Amino acid sequence: MTFYKPSLKNIKLFYISSFLDSFWTCAPFCVIYFAQITGSFTLAMSLDTIHNLTTTFLEVPTGILSDKCKRKTVTCLGALSVLIAAYLYLIANNYFILVMASIFFGLYTALMSGNNEALIFDTLKENRLQNKYHKVMGRIQGYGSLAFGISALVGSGIVWLYGIRETFYAVVLVNFLLLLVSLNLHEPEIHTNKINDNPFKHFSRSVKNLWKNKRLRYLTVATGTDYGVSYAAYNFMSIFLNQFVPTWVLGVLRTVSYFLGSLSYFLSYKISTAIGYTKTIMTFVGLNYAINLLTVLANCVISPFIKIFDNLTNGIVGPAQNTLLQKEFTDKQRATMGSVVSLFRSLIYGASSLLIGIMADLFSEYVSLVVIYSALFLLLPVYYKGLKTK
Repeated sequence: MTFYKPSLKNIKLFYISSFLDSFWTCAPFCVIYFAQITGSFTLAMSLDTIHNLTTTFLEVPTGILSDKCKRKTVTCLGALSVLIAAYLYLIANNYFILVMASIFFGLYTALMSGNNEALIFDTLKENRLQNKYHKVMGRIQGYGSLAFGISALVGSGIVWLYGIRETFYAVVLVNFLLLLVSLNLHEPEIHTNKINDNPFKHFSRSVKNLWKNKRLRYLTVATGTDYGVSYAAYNFMSIFLNQFVPTWVLGVLRTVSYFLGSLSYFLSYKISTAIGYTKTIMTFVGLNYAINLLTVLANCVISPFIKIFDNLTNGIVGPAQNTLLQKEFTDKQRATMGSVVSLFRSLIYGASSLLIGIMADLFSEYVSLVVIYSALFLLLPVYYKGLKTK
């Protein structure tokens, strides 16, 4: 890739920041750590709810902030927020500090959502390389998936040698480095023209543009529902799989899954280029649904081993979906439209989590997951409609 303008250094910096951003050595042990501090699994799990609620409320305002101000500034604020969150998690000795940490973590998630993709797309478009967005995003997400896998192993080693709290020292250090990388980003000239609309008008225009674009409307419904339902089922799946293998085995298998996911992210652009976006998304989304449904239907000790292969499909589909959405977003509302899509995903995730839990209580974990993964196949016609609409 030829570097035409200073802003293109952003791409290499995002490769680094994606790895740092995903290097959370504490991730496999957070709930245990929170429960040790609060003395309650209910309070420990409530922290995830606080994080999600914070993200949901701030999703659109931070998207508007990104469109009206400098995208680099928003990225730096996000890096600072997650550094504060990591430090608060490290020093926490009561529930209140954990709540504050979760709020800052939610702020970080909202700031980064939509903004970073917009910054990357603006960088490439400024250099007339927007056709490389898919390839670049595949690499960025591939480095992130690789970091998840490596950090899980490193975190396990730290816990074995020292303890769970010590994993947060590594998280603080890594997020300090993330802030330094963010400060070195360059604001693309293509985004230096500020948006003069008031926030409400800007948001209204973003929603209107999204709704008027029939292709974007279908893709938003398909990808948003897919993500929200699948992520809720993914979080619940560990409860189902834990009956077949010990918890530590699930951790090892998840690491393997991350490594496979990293490989598929790097292959996403080549596959989509070779067979086209429609065949790529229809084939690998359908395959992902089939793998997860088979995991549940097997209902035995091989289920956890089937599950690890779903990340192979996620890595191929994710960058392809993101690329199609970015192509349909308008330049002036790019980050806000991305935040609206993310908000839709969050709402679907919340509703799906509740529905999965209710069905599990009324029937069983098995029935709940079979129903959810079977229902996902209904999204395939919506995907097809969006992909074929011009």
